[in-house]
Amino acid sequence: MTTKTIQYPFAFDENNNLVSIKEVDRESRGEHTYHCPNCGRPMRPRQGEHNVWHFAHDNHQCGQESYIHKTAKLILAERFNSRCEPFAICFSVRGICKDFSLCPQANEYRCRWPLPPEKTEYNLLEHYDLPAETEVDIIEPDGETHFRPDVLLRSSNPKRHPIFIEVFYKHKSNIDKLKSGHRIIEIRIKGLDDLEALKTTNCFEEDKSTNFYNFTRPVLPRDITEAIMKYAEECVCPCSANSFPPCQIDKDFFVKNFKCPRCGGALVLRKGYSLFYGCSNYPRCDYAISIDE
Repeated sequence: MTTKTIQYPFAFDENNNLVSIKEVDRESRGEHTYHCPNCGRPMRPRQGEHNVWHFAHDNHQCGQESYIHKTAKLILAERFNSRCEPFAICFSVRGICKDFSLCPQANEYRCRWPLPPEKTEYNLLEHYDLPAETEVDIIEPDGETHFRPDVLLRSSNPKRHPIFIEVFYKHKSNIDKLKSGHRIIEIRIKGLDDLEALKTTNCFEEDKSTNFYNFTRPVLPRDITEAIMKYAEECVCPCSANSFPPCQIDKDFFVKNFKCPRCGGALVLRKGYSLFYGCSNYPRCDYAISIDE
């Protein structure tokens, strides 16, 4: 059986710059040499009229998994280190009524229940000023545990925790790494086509292809007027005297109409020491709210 030729979209040039096949000039390509970012062997640009443009090995093929994983790491590190475009993350944060502390009946009227989540964006270039590194060994305080993030982001501020960026192609991040407490951004790559998207993505948003682990999720005071107007019709809370919209929502209404404030998943009834509503994406998301709250 004939092995299908892999159409590699990236290669190193003679100066070890990672280039896309789309960046190669057909007229001057003979003036340059290219080699594989994974195995280091020579590659040739194929830019015909009928097939998809790609780089190819001569009488050799790298494994697609190893090529994708290695190239994705290099693209992410290069994107960060260029510092030309934002390198941001975006995830949902919870909110509470900004007048909660002033309301005499806030507890009774459930004003402290999470409001619909809002997305917040952080440009990591503003917080991490050191060059991104690949394949760096991180030794834990016990002196025995080692982690090797795919891409490591660090700051010159020792109080700022480093961030691990992990590429998930066929294998998810190691469970011990996820439980280590380190901040981790896990980016899923489905195939060779996703490599080009990595090069142009300015913001990685938490969704089915990107997960965030061990990040602190802030609770932001928000104006309840905007947040819950569409979820109820009348309010008996004293807040209404100040032209606030409804903030009393019963438990069933909350579960049916509110998604998880952390990840947007559905809420489901669970039983532990007592009954509670928890996120359906557990254990990836451990959000929970007690029945008694």
